[in-house]
Amino acid sequence: MTMFDDVMRHVDAVIDDIYGEQFSYQPRRETFGGETVVDTDRDAVPSVLGVYSDAGQHQKTEGASAEPIAGFATSPARFSYVTSQIPSPVQRLDRFIRLRDSAIYEVTAALPDGINRTSVELVALP
Repeated sequence: MTMFDDVMRHVDAVIDDIYGEQFSYQPRRETFGGETVVDTDRDAVPSVLGVYSDAGQHQKTEGASAEPIAGFATSPARFSYVTSQIPSPVQRLDRFIRLRDSAIYEVTAALPDGINRTSVELVALP
């Protein structure tokens, strides 16, 4: 482990300690009929600590200019966690359940940062 890795481990712990909340993780897979079912080949994780941010609407900007232009850009809900908390890579269709309010989210994209964290884009399920 390099000094940078060690520093990032401490930074991640501080971020999660201040902003983190608990989710559970459920791996899913798609059937031939197009339904999603629990993927028993991968392990569920009852508690994953990470930072959640709601979907949002942000003022558009163009290029490097800070001047706003007409319109808004939207962003999906995201959950960012230390990758080592989940034993296998998170995939599209997997689910995270927010333990605070039992809201269920489906993964639309998993975006590992290449260092220590993975950010997943989520869509709320009814």
